This record gives sequence, structure tokens and C-alpha cells, in this order.
Amino acid sequence: MLKNIFALSIHPEEFDINIIISFEILTNNDSIVLNSIEIIDKSKSIKDHYKNSNFLKVSNQLSSKNLNKLTKLKNLFYDYFKGKKIDLFQEIKDLGIKIPYEEIFQTTFSINVIKWILKNLKYGDYTSYSQIGQNLDSKAYQAIGNILRKNPFPLIIPCHRVIKKNGKIGGFMGKIQNSWQKDLKKSLLKMEKITNQNNKN
Repeated sequence: MLKNIFALSIHPEEFDINIIISFEILTNNDSIVLNSIEIIDKSKSIKDHYKNSNFLKVSNQLSSKNLNKLTKLKNLFYDYFKGKKIDLFQEIKDLGIKIPYEEIFQTTFSINVIKWILKNLKYGDYTSYSQIGQNLDSKAYQAIGNILRKNPFPLIIPCHRVIKKNGKIGGFMGKIQNSWQKDLKKSLLKMEKITNQNNKN
């Protein structure tokens, strides 16, 4: 049986994208658990994107407490895209919304990679895949890239702040060739005033 997945859509004026935040409500304590953050090109219809899924808009099925939390969640993203220095992970956690990355990244190594990023890559910071490996005493740089490629919470877990050792932009959201995803990564780094990389492909 398909789960009932609620969702919010966000449309930042500053970028040509739509963001879809999907989540579940735990019935035992009425808490919010994020499922994923999906970023799609604004030219793509959100309705078409979810035409084959059990996709429910936020409605009167939710408590006023959770509706208030979700309004604050949306505003965090809008503020971020306006260039405000926001730690999305911490701010969302402070709202009492669960980000279940440890359940998704199940190996010790992958969890350590994500924890290192969350601790060290704040707004305006950046690093390389190899630098992450060195900090974790590992040379599995390609594995680190694969972990970030599967990140279900882009922006919240800021994998866009990881670039190649040679200063090239690297991939984003699983895309390594020329794409709107890589252009978005460049724009995010520019917005955060991350300039110590050459912004090449």
C-alpha cells in the first residue's frame, strides 16, 4: 500500500526552479518527518512530476500546530534564496521537524560523511571531495561523491558546497554533465559568495 505523502511546493523568484518538500505525519505523536527535497526545473509541471504517485497537498488533514511549522519551513527556504545566511538543517531541526538522514544513509562511512558536512560546511563554506576524505582518513573519494549524489535532502544537507579538488564545479543532484542542475549549483555558490573556486564545469 502506498503511503500518504503530503507535500509543499516552493517557487523562489530568484531562481528558475520549483522545490517540492515531501513529508509524512507520524500518527502516534503528530510530528513531521521529511521524506525528500526535490528540485525541478520551473519549466516542468509539478502535477506531471507527480502524476504517478500518491501525492497529497497540505490540507485540513493537518493540525494547526503542523500547519504553522510548515509555514515557517517554507519561509526558511524563501529567506535562504533571498541570500540570508541560514543553516537550514539546524533551523528545520529547531522547528521539531525530523530529517531522517541516519535512516537513509545506513553505513557508518556514509553517515560520517554527512555529519562532517553538516558540522563543517556552513553558509559560505566549501570543500572538495578529497578534503572530506582526508578529514575522515579515507581515500574513497569516488564513494563520497556517490553518497552525495544520492542525497535526498539537497540544500538542507548542503552537498552543493562540495566541489572538485581542481576547483571545477563537479556534479549536483546526480548530474555531472552540462545541465540546469550544475548551473543551479554555480548560482547557489555565487549567492553564498563562495568565490575561491573557478566555477568551471
